[in-house]
Amino acid sequence: MIPLLVIPALYAAFVFMDTIVILTRVGSSMARTNAMGGAIEKMANACKSLFFFCYPPFLGLLVYRGDPAGVYAAIFASYAAATLAVGAAYALRRRIVAFSTAFASELSGGKAVHRAIASAAGRRAGDAGPPPDQPLGPPLDADEAGHGTLPPRLAAFCVTVYALYGGAIFLLNLVVLENRQYAPIILQMLGMVNGIGTILLSFVIDPVVARNLDAATNLQPLIRLMLFARLVCYALVSPALFAALYALGLGFD
Repeated sequence: MIPLLVIPALYAAFVFMDTIVILTRVGSSMARTNAMGGAIEKMANACKSLFFFCYPPFLGLLVYRGDPAGVYAAIFASYAAATLAVGAAYALRRRIVAFSTAFASELSGGKAVHRAIASAAGRRAGDAGPPPDQPLGPPLDADEAGHGTLPPRLAAFCVTVYALYGGAIFLLNLVVLENRQYAPIILQMLGMVNGIGTILLSFVIDPVVARNLDAATNLQPLIRLMLFARLVCYALVSPALFAALYALGLGFD
């Protein structure tokens, strides 16, 4: 019972941190501290990685028990929790951007991280962030109106990357249930699968994000696309994939 509670909670925390990474970069961009934004992004990614590596041992416990039904229950519960996490990030997006803007400014002013966090939280206490009619990002100049166009295929790439990152561990553990004697080899493939996702992220998604940040455009379309892609991944694509695998009986050797 404990794994079925812990896995979705940790997975949702991982997805939430992964989702707000782009929002921290937006806040840094609004504070005109793009270099500091890179450092803040690394902090957010470090927190994300902590949650990412915390839930697999609990998933492994279900595999060790030979409980495929429990594994599938944990998977579907995790995707449901992840969907809620993305929704929470979207609802709080302006507060997160407001905090990130203040945090970047405090760090750039020479404060230590813990003091910058406390100061930014104090400055933004009760602040809902920019009003709804204000774009998240520096205002567009007339000459910049054509910059930052988002290619439609970017959404598909984003969904693919998030599915790889978010589902690889689940998939490989199901394969282990089918082939226990090859468990060490199968689980070592996680690095290769995540490596493919990293290549897509680094060569396709990151350049588009950086180009929009550097172009000083309205970042609302970028934010909505990234959040929408995550929502599609965790609410539709990934659950449908694992529902198909469940119907095929993967893991029920």
